[in-house]
Amino acid sequence: MWACLTAFLVALLFVAGCAEFPTTTITTSQLPNARPGLAYAAALSAMGGSPPYRWAITSGALPHGVKLDARTGALSGVPSQIGSFGFTVRVADSSIAKPGTDARPLAMVVGIPSLQITTSSLPNAQTGIQFHAGATAEGGVQPYRWSVASGILPSGVSLNADSGILSGKTSQRGQFDLSMQVSDSSSPTPQAAVKALTLSVAAAAGPSITTQPTGQTVTIGQAANFSVTASGTAPLSYQWRKNGAAISGATSPNYKTPATSASDNGSQFTVVVTDSIGNVTSNAATLTVNAAGQLTASAMNLNYGNITVGSNSMRPVTLTNTGGSSVSISNVTLSGAGVTTSGVSSGLSLGVGNSAALNVAFAPSASGSMNGSVTISSNASNPTVTISLSGTAVQPVSHSATLFWTASSASVVGYNVYRSFVSGGPYAQLNSAPVSSTTYKDSTVLASQTYFYAVTSVDSTGNQSVDSNEVSVKIPTP
Repeated sequence: MWACLTAFLVALLFVAGCAEFPTTTITTSQLPNARPGLAYAAALSAMGGSPPYRWAITSGALPHGVKLDARTGALSGVPSQIGSFGFTVRVADSSIAKPGTDARPLAMVVGIPSLQITTSSLPNAQTGIQFHAGATAEGGVQPYRWSVASGILPSGVSLNADSGILSGKTSQRGQFDLSMQVSDSSSPTPQAAVKALTLSVAAAAGPSITTQPTGQTVTIGQAANFSVTASGTAPLSYQWRKNGAAISGATSPNYKTPATSASDNGSQFTVVVTDSIGNVTSNAATLTVNAAGQLTASAMNLNYGNITVGSNSMRPVTLTNTGGSSVSISNVTLSGAGVTTSGVSSGLSLGVGNSAALNVAFAPSASGSMNGSVTISSNASNPTVTISLSGTAVQPVSHSATLFWTASSASVVGYNVYRSFVSGGPYAQLNSAPVSSTTYKDSTVLASQTYFYAVTSVDSTGNQSVDSNEVSVKIPTP
């Protein structure tokens, strides 16, 4: 038995020793180029074997300032040398018995890109207006130095040699052809680049209005707001006019009128915009002043008379805007016990000539006199409309219907009483157990209603006779 177990273990060890893993292989074939003085970052990668890996440079060298992280294969740093640096990198996996390895020659190039001017054109300039525009470059080694290799700048415009900015104010018009030159700080020999550019200077125009003032419509007593948007040579000044006359103090892009009156209706408002070159007058904007809204009610007093406690009586009132502007309802307030309203609430807007139905209900819960009111608040010329309310709550009158019939000649144990709202039924049984007497009082009737009754007799087995003749009862109104 022990011999068999030993043979089995040996077989397992043999199988384990023969297991194969993928070959460790460096997959990085090329590194990105670097620039001297700038941060560099790249990563070496491998596959196969048993990670994690260990990295090393076995021959050659990295440029000064760049290092290899042996655990991650990351190359990082700030190279300070220019040239092509060849080296051999080796990777080893984490296998215990026999680590898998691979090696690969790589090269890291540290160089300076060619210097070039990237500006393709210069913006146009205008006489008498401050000009500010820059030329830009890329590549080489910063900082740059700028100059005009050939051509002449217009008088008043100069070049900043450090930034490449052209700035200034000129009175010369025309086209100025320039050869802009930039040189870098490469050592020992700086790079240089030249580009032909044209600076065109045109005569400046006066101010222009980009957004005209627009007509405004307000209600008597409200203020109107006018505005304008203009462009030109700063600073711009503004003067608003009403019907051609300058308005004192109205010297900004926005103008708010005083509270308007009926005489302001149809007034024309313009604005004159001025800069150092000239001025321009806006289009006229018309002010329309409408008469205020007027809210009227179809009834100013509502009398509900006598209302039974527990019942509800509703009275409609029509609210109409008879003025010249829309009316906005801001609030509806009530006084008086049991009074409620519907149909009109805060926020309702009534256009000129429009109406709305206000429903005023009186639903008393206790007896007594009611004197109340409904007040509608709005932005109309009459800001409140008050409707007076009156009524009397009375307790309900109890009614009943008493039925009498002749006893059945047959042997019966009692009678069932039925009621309907319609002659001929269908009927609903009123009693829960047979009535033993020949009379019955129905106390569930309501005032002003008509009821129809029928009676059946019941024997000891529960069988019922046919319906008796039908009788009707009209309940009086209190």
